[in-house]
Amino acid sequence: MIFTIFILSLIAILLRPLNLGVWVYSSLGAFCVLLLGSFGLVEFTFEDLSKIFALVWDSSLALICLIVLCFCLEILGFFEYISHQILRVSRRNLELSSFRLCFFYLFLQPL
Repeated sequence: MIFTIFILSLIAILLRPLNLGVWVYSSLGAFCVLLLGSFGLVEFTFEDLSKIFALVWDSSLALICLIVLCFCLEILGFFEYISHQILRVSRRNLELSSFRLCFFYLFLQPL
């Protein structure tokens, strides 16, 4: 039964039949498993939930931190700065295509 709910949730996430967000379908699948587990139709306990949480909490936290870091870098203008530096280096050194030289000019050369 849990495998069926998982497959239906996965199909809904991939096809997105009502053009809703991915979180809606994954939350519906999780809610169905919890609901069926509370009625005793599925062998699922909250001990299993704590095991799943213990397995995925660190990767989820790392993903959230990466998203926050990207937002901060975007606000500071880091990506725009890097794109301007890449354009500056590429205009100056059209005949040089060495990765080492581009790395030197972008990151090691002072402004």
